[in-house]
Amino acid sequence: MNAIQWAWTKFTQNVGTMLTLALAAILVYAVVYGLGFLVAQPFAPEADTFNFETGQIEEGGGNFWVYTAVLMLVAGIAIAAGFAVMTALTHAALKIARGEPVNPGAAFAGIPWGSVVVAAILIGIGSFVGLLLCYLPGLIWQFVTMYTMYFVIDRRLAPVDAIKASIQLTTQNLGPTLLFFLLAIVVGFVGALLCGIGLLVAVPVIVLGQAYTYRALQNEPVAP
Repeated sequence: MNAIQWAWTKFTQNVGTMLTLALAAILVYAVVYGLGFLVAQPFAPEADTFNFETGQIEEGGGNFWVYTAVLMLVAGIAIAAGFAVMTALTHAALKIARGEPVNPGAAFAGIPWGSVVVAAILIGIGSFVGLLLCYLPGLIWQFVTMYTMYFVIDRRLAPVDAIKASIQLTTQNLGPTLLFFLLAIVVGFVGALLCGIGLLVAVPVIVLGQAYTYRALQNEPVAP
């Protein structure tokens, strides 16, 4: 609860930067997806139709494989672009937790993008496999790896080392980290209920809360 309360306070104090980054992540994702659908639409498969005048079945148009390939490419670009902005949001939250001034430009500077990308791929693979195994293992994996990017950005750890550090931090502080994880789910759910607009507030608050717990649980000072 201290993390959520602190996160809300810091969000209101840095509302311009945090809203800008959250809005950018959502807009980038939406715009790329929207353009992708426009590009893919001419290849959209159409159902076969029965011509009552000729008594023949006419094949639908489009190309399923091209359509699917374009959508997959667009999804990849959208996820990558949105993830880049979310990484900047994490960096901004860390700066705020350290008591450093922050703005959208500074949030993108100094991020070890190579390690971030590799860590994201590893977490993504683990989440996908876990979700296939009746969902719960995937949720557990997402929980124990939720501080990975903080270790990558803040400590400059290699991806695998950052994942190990996140697992260690969450398991050694199971009570507080699990409670925060559940609270974060509730905050995100409430934000999504408000026509999705609430996510502009919910997402930055969750990320700020993670930055707070990341530092507090390691006995590192957190900016008041």
